[in-house]
Amino acid sequence: MYMSVLAYISLGVALCITILTYFVSPDTGLLFTMLPMLLLLGGIPILMNVMNRRYINKLDLRHVRKKKIKEVAKKGIGEQVRISGVVTAISNRWLNRPNYHVLDSSGEINVCMFVAPRVSIRCGDQIEVVGTLRWVLGFKKKEKRIWGLQLVKIPSPS
Repeated sequence: MYMSVLAYISLGVALCITILTYFVSPDTGLLFTMLPMLLLLGGIPILMNVMNRRYINKLDLRHVRKKKIKEVAKKGIGEQVRISGVVTAISNRWLNRPNYHVLDSSGEINVCMFVAPRVSIRCGDQIEVVGTLRWVLGFKKKEKRIWGLQLVKIPSPS
């Protein structure tokens, strides 16, 4: 997915308004004015996604060692971490910034991806994530979250 659902909805609404306005008052000047705006409305999210993917693909994160979630939670904010575990819940897919709740034998942590992964991730999938530790201000307390940069789906042994 190159654009979020919200971006597709915005583009669709703008396109419908443009078409309705043209049918009410058929003015080609309106179309020449609106066409570049519609192209920008659709093009900017796609361009940002491509730029984010290029940035992430250039990162060399091989030096980050894999740790248990309990150990990662003790690290300082801004440190790069690598974890692996099972996805227990997924949210915010529609914003193109999915959040994965990842569980291993030592604990659970939330991973918010910088860019949506190219592979489909479902609950129960085993994944490995590399990212940066950040604070999240929740309703009950301040907790740590991983701002995910790279995600790899680990194939299940069959």
